[in-house]
Amino acid sequence: MKLIDWIKHRVSSELQTADSEVVKQLLKNFEDSLKTSIQFIDLESNFIVIEHNDVFYVTIDRAKRQRIVTSRYGTFITKEEILENIEGVEDFASLGKTLVVNMSNIKKYHSHNGTLFFDLDALHSVQIQLKLIPYVIKQVGQENDLYSPLNYQYAPLNTKKV
Repeated sequence: MKLIDWIKHRVSSELQTADSEVVKQLLKNFEDSLKTSIQFIDLESNFIVIEHNDVFYVTIDRAKRQRIVTSRYGTFITKEEILENIEGVEDFASLGKTLVVNMSNIKKYHSHNGTLFFDLDALHSVQIQLKLIPYVIKQVGQENDLYSPLNYQYAPLNTKKV
């Protein structure tokens, strides 16, 4: 949700009849929400605020010097260094030099090809290196693995494969 939309909503619903204590509490709530969110300006100069738990993953395009934030609300591109906003946040893990993933948002994964799925419709997914799969299994659980060796059939090299 864009910051301005959030403020408009809060202003219209609470500040019309608010006293100074309500305003102070509202500002404290706003300050607290900023501590649990990523804030940045996207390439269209919009100020974006996304709660940590709504972020799926952040990728870094080093050639273009861009950060791409994929979230429940869509994908946003910024030139700002935003990874410091999520350093130390418990659910986020670096899975390579250019990928930071919110591990709590992984719904399923495929251990054979290294795909992480963030929704069951497979609209949001990302590839990781296969050497990182043991870490994902430990964090997300074996029961969320879509790969089953029973789905693949053995065929000797000298026979025609179907």
